Amino acid sequence: MDSAIAEAYKKYEEALLDEESYRAYWMRRKVELDSNGQRRYAHDEGKKEGRAEGLAEGRAEGVEQTTLEIARKMKAMALSVIQITEATGLTFEEIERL
Repeated sequence: MDSAIAEAYKKYEEALLDEESYRAYWMRRKVELDSNGQRRYAHDEGKKEGRAEGLAEGRAEGVEQTTLEIARKMKAMALSVIQITEATGLTFEEIERL
C-alpha cells in the first residue's frame, strides 16, 4: 500500500475512535514515538563514541609510528641505544628490533 494512502487510512481510523479509545491510542503512540527517539539517540551516541575511540586509536598509532621512525633515524646516525631510549622512551628490545 502506498505510504500516503496508509497514512490517510490511519488518520481515518483515528477519527472513528471514541474519546477514551482515542486517548489510549495516543498514549500508545507517544510511547512508541518516545521509544523510537530513545533508540535513535542511543544509536547516534554510540556512533559518536565509536568515532572518538577510532580517532584516539589512530592518533596513538601515529605517535607510535613517529617515535619508531625517529628511533630508526637515530640508530642510523649511530647514536647509542641508551641515548635513543632516553630520547624516545622506547625499550632496549624495541630499539634492537629496528
